[in-house]
Amino acid sequence: MATDLFKTLDTISAFHNYNSWIFRNLKPYLSGTVVDVGSGIGVIANYYKDHEDVTRVVLTDGFDEMLNILKEKFSQDEMYSIIPMDISNTAAIPDSLKNSADCVTCINVLEHIEDHEGALSNMRLLLKNKGYLALMVPALPVIYGSLDTLVGHYRRYTQKTLRSVLQKSGFKMEKLYYMNMFGVISWFIAGRILNYKSFDPASGKRLDSVVPIFEKLESRIKPIIGQSLIAVCRKDEG
Repeated sequence: MATDLFKTLDTISAFHNYNSWIFRNLKPYLSGTVVDVGSGIGVIANYYKDHEDVTRVVLTDGFDEMLNILKEKFSQDEMYSIIPMDISNTAAIPDSLKNSADCVTCINVLEHIEDHEGALSNMRLLLKNKGYLALMVPALPVIYGSLDTLVGHYRRYTQKTLRSVLQKSGFKMEKLYYMNMFGVISWFIAGRILNYKSFDPASGKRLDSVVPIFEKLESRIKPIIGQSLIAVCRKDEG
C-alpha cells in the first residue's frame, strides 16, 4: 500500500496548478509554527516556505519511505524540521509538539485513518488555543472507486459526515466547502466506470492544464459538490 501511495504522490507532485490551488485555499490560515500531519513527500508543505507569516514548519509522517524523502528535500532548510509521528496513536505524539502549533494542516490524510475521530483529537492536542486546523479530504462517497481502493481510502466524506466528526473531536467549525466540482466527473469515470488501477500521468497533466479555469470559476460560483472538501476549524477552549 505504501508503494502505491508513493507512486500516486509522485505523480500528483507534477500537477503544479492543482497543488498551487490547494495551497491558496490554506494560505489565509497559515502563520507562526505550522505542523503538517502526514506530509508524504512534501508536495504542499513545500509552498509554506514562501509564506511571509510562517516562521517554522514541522513535517510529520508515519512511513519511513516518506520520512527519508522529506529529509532529502528539506533537511538543509532551517525553516523545516522532520519528525516521525503516527497521528492515530496518541502515545506517539511527542510532548514537544503538544500545544505548539498555530496551525495544523492535514491534506488528503484523514481518509487513510480508520479511527479518524481519534486522529482529529490528536491534531487538536498539537494546537495552541485558538489555533487553526486546515483540512482537506476526498468528498462524495458515491464516487468511491478503484482509485480510492488503490491508495487505501477508508472513506470519502460529505459535508455532514465531516462536520460531525470534527465537532465530536472538539473543534469549532469556521468554514466547510467543496472544491474542484469538475474533478467529480473524471474521478467517477476513472474509478467507477473504467476501474483504473493506477493514476494516468498524461491524463492528469491534461486536467492540470485547465485547473486555472476551474479555480477562477469556483471563485465566482460556490460549488454545491466537489471532488474534495476543505474544512477550517479552531481549537477553542473558551
